[in-house]
Amino acid sequence: MNLFAYGTLMFPEIWERVVGDEFRAAPATVRGMAVYRAAGQLFPVMVASESTECAAGIVVFDLSPRVFETLDAYESDFYERIELHVELDDGRMLAAQTYLLPDRLRDVASDERWTAEWFRREALERYLRQNGW
Repeated sequence: MNLFAYGTLMFPEIWERVVGDEFRAAPATVRGMAVYRAAGQLFPVMVASESTECAAGIVVFDLSPRVFETLDAYESDFYERIELHVELDDGRMLAAQTYLLPDRLRDVASDERWTAEWFRREALERYLRQNGW
């Protein structure tokens, strides 16, 4: 199975600590989703949005069920793991699992967009320290 990662798991510093293995990955987007900062937190949440919006991230290819068990534990029951279709940079579409904020927790999403650039510049080191890494 493939994973669409749009947040902290896009960063090798975090991926390696969570999963402990390297996998092939490529940039990708998913339509109809938006990524926001979780209120009062450094990490993001992805929610269904306008069909014209796109969430940017990466697809990590060919993960085993064991890796998904590890990822499920990292993401906790805070998110729902769902399957969606993502678009690679070359235009190909493929199925991938992702972690979506359930509608019942929609108020957890702040109004502030979360970007990988902001996270790397402003929050990565703090996030690593908060998690004891």
